[in-house]
Amino acid sequence: MTEILKSCPFCGEKFDIADDNFLVATASECAMGDGYHDRRAVECQNCGAMGPWADTKRKAIKGWNKRASQT
Repeated sequence: MTEILKSCPFCGEKFDIADDNFLVATASECAMGDGYHDRRAVECQNCGAMGPWADTKRKAIKGWNKRASQT
């Protein structure tokens, strides 16, 4: 299954899912002190908007794609 990555909700920038330039990663120390964990987030290369941090690429994309519901 191919991941779909929505455009940036702030500037409209579109992403190429085959190019991982939209992902940023960091190693953060867990609050429980059990070592370092890789974290990933989607970041717009145009305006710098970032999605939520996640422990996998798939979850980072899912978090980025989630939009506030419109009423």
